[in-house]
Amino acid sequence: MLGHPFGAWLVHSARNAGRQVSGGLAERVFLALLAFFTAFTLQAQLLSLLDAPFAFLYAALILAIGAALLGAFLAPALTLRLRGGAFALPPITREAFALGQPNRAICAAGGLALALALLAAIALQKADAFTPFWAAILASSLLGASQAGRLTEPPATLHPPAATPVEPPSGLGFLAVLLAALLLYSVTLVPNVDDALFLSLAAGAKDAPGGIMEFDTMLGVPGIGVIKSTYQIESYLLLSSVLSKLFGLETIFVAHAVVPALSIAFGVSVLAIIFSTLFGRHWMVCMGFYLAIFVLLNGEMRSFGNFGLFRMFQGKAVLVMVMIPAIIAATICTIRQGGAFWLAITGALMVTAVGFSANALYIGPLAAGLVALVALINGGTAERIRALSLAAAVLYPLALALYLLAFDPPGPSEYADASAPAAVMWRLLGEPYLHAAFLVVLIAAALSGLVLRPLRAVSLYVGLFFLVVFNPFLWELYGASVTGNVNERLLWAVPVPLIAATALGLAWVSLRAPLARAALGLAVLATTALPGSLLLQQERFAWRVSPIKVMQPAYDTAREVNGVLRDDQVALLPEPLAIWVVTLDDARPVVEARAIYTPQRRHLLPDNHLQTRRALFDWVSCRGEGAISERALSEIGVGLVVIPTGACGPDLAATLDTIATLRPVGELGNFRLYHRAPDAGAALDAAHGSLESAAGAPIFSTHRIPGHADDRNSAGQ
Repeated sequence: MLGHPFGAWLVHSARNAGRQVSGGLAERVFLALLAFFTAFTLQAQLLSLLDAPFAFLYAALILAIGAALLGAFLAPALTLRLRGGAFALPPITREAFALGQPNRAICAAGGLALALALLAAIALQKADAFTPFWAAILASSLLGASQAGRLTEPPATLHPPAATPVEPPSGLGFLAVLLAALLLYSVTLVPNVDDALFLSLAAGAKDAPGGIMEFDTMLGVPGIGVIKSTYQIESYLLLSSVLSKLFGLETIFVAHAVVPALSIAFGVSVLAIIFSTLFGRHWMVCMGFYLAIFVLLNGEMRSFGNFGLFRMFQGKAVLVMVMIPAIIAATICTIRQGGAFWLAITGALMVTAVGFSANALYIGPLAAGLVALVALINGGTAERIRALSLAAAVLYPLALALYLLAFDPPGPSEYADASAPAAVMWRLLGEPYLHAAFLVVLIAAALSGLVLRPLRAVSLYVGLFFLVVFNPFLWELYGASVTGNVNERLLWAVPVPLIAATALGLAWVSLRAPLARAALGLAVLATTALPGSLLLQQERFAWRVSPIKVMQPAYDTAREVNGVLRDDQVALLPEPLAIWVVTLDDARPVVEARAIYTPQRRHLLPDNHLQTRRALFDWVSCRGEGAISERALSEIGVGLVVIPTGACGPDLAATLDTIATLRPVGELGNFRLYHRAPDAGAALDAAHGSLESAAGAPIFSTHRIPGHADDRNSAGQ
């Protein structure tokens, strides 16, 4: 049989498959999925902005699959360019340094800068005094960049062992890491309340009237738009929608179990390429370091660790963990090697990043821009020209941002002002010991150029970041004009976890003794048990096999509550329940799903009507400013009221007993249900047909419940 042409073809195919598995698989997966996400993002964004029918997304999906096949075919070109002149980072040993005599003047200046920076860091740690620390970092960076390598005379030089050419990560190794990542994602449960909006948009897009994500589907009020126009360009949501519709699966299942598998495969390919380029055969160890850092940095909901592997069902996690490292790596390759190929890769990454999260409209260009600025200052003529050419790669996100600002500006922010820079830094790290360690590392990085001239780029990068981004004098401007007062997202442009993992990887390859490497690995593993680790946060993390990442039993109760509602009834639900009702494919309208959404609807609903909704929602969620009345229930068209049985439940029940149109119908879990008489008050069309004429004071009674104000830190993620 093997002599037959078909048999010879089988042997040839098997040999090719063997070569495929032995090397280049990561590059093939990367380019195929990059082409897929880029093609789908471009089409979905265009269709959404044009208010095209949902059915057009099927064609977009087919074309994206074709682009993926083309990307897989072109992958060898990536392998050649990536590996042609690449060398792994060499180990650092004592013998590698050639040190001269200390330069007393520079040593004195460096010591003074170090002392002042440490004092400023203590002031920041103790009194949140950010401006002195900011000035100290700028001064240290300026010193490190202007006097690079002059700590000794003659300047210190580094002569490490000869670097070895980089081989692609083995296909079997790549598959092993990919399977491990998929397994880890599937056996962990880290629900996130942002799904109230994301899944509501994704599920609602499938059968909503009008164009793709043209109207809000959460409140049941016809004709009002989505909270912010920026959500219309997040194609990650629409990918879940179209796959769900195509295969007849629930949106939440596709969004939590199917689409994240593609993102994880893409992320593993990106990180395998980056770490294998830096550390050769040690890349898998560095991947472990990278994951451990994300687990550790999880003490706050705004920290880097909150956007790691366990949250890949939301685009923000893909942006932070995968896309920013990929954009920076591609930017460096563009500056070092030049050519249209790397420029195209960088541009495609910019487009794809916006599809994952609209925050990439400014974070992507910012991440690439900081690296390009360093090259403009520190590079030669060729590198400066290549850095300037990167403007072509950021044209699309900038043009898209200008289009939205001009023709469909995003709605108001949920926050009235931006948090202070010191508070943002605390939230970024969460734990005091991490905060202190981070400040020390920042100071060392700012002054590092003094030690070795090649580290001048590090000093410049730190200084430019604090001058351009983390600038207290520009902070309010960024909040008002760019971030919607969520300025901590500006810090996503600096891949802190990737930098930390690279430092650990360099330490690993520099330690030759097996015992020393084992000690380093165990030390990194032990950090996942330190305060701030996600593994210690039982209210947010659980080891549990679950295809959907939801809070139980609230999600099951939400399904049951949704099932007893008629299509024409609006439900008044407490926030812990409303969050999950709106994620369902057949979700009935609700008064509100989360408190932070209400202020973002100011441009969509009349103030009087909006205040009525807010008062009802605050009341049922046990917040002190809430109130309820029959007239308010009638205005919104509420047909079902659900209250919690614990905590403030008895007070809520006592209030409902005074409203004649409500009658209790039973309990579900920790919630009590009240039906409102079908003929009570105004019909539901009163809420739909007269919004534009609503005026006057909100219709409240004096039935109020003592409670607490919204917690800014837990309100939005």
